[in-house]
Amino acid sequence: MRDFFHNFEFTKERVMKSSDIKTRIHNYIDQADDRMLQIFNAIIDSESIEYDISKEEKKILDSRLQQHLENPEEGKLWTEVRSLLKVKYGV
Repeated sequence: MRDFFHNFEFTKERVMKSSDIKTRIHNYIDQADDRMLQIFNAIIDSESIEYDISKEEKKILDSRLQQHLENPEEGKLWTEVRSLLKVKYGV
């Protein structure tokens, strides 16, 4: 699954309307085996989980968001972050 998202590029050619996506998913589910239905069910369950964060964690996240909004060019590209992590952790 990770490789799927890693190789997927969101381009205008690949963007589908929500109604088309829903139809495609409904058609797929009608044909899906038990394994795939269990996967879809797990995705639905994970979407309904609410995460509580402490006031301190929220403060940190708000601060980071504000820094990004004020200076978006100071961030790193995902490719750069990934390369740094590979070097640091050998992944």
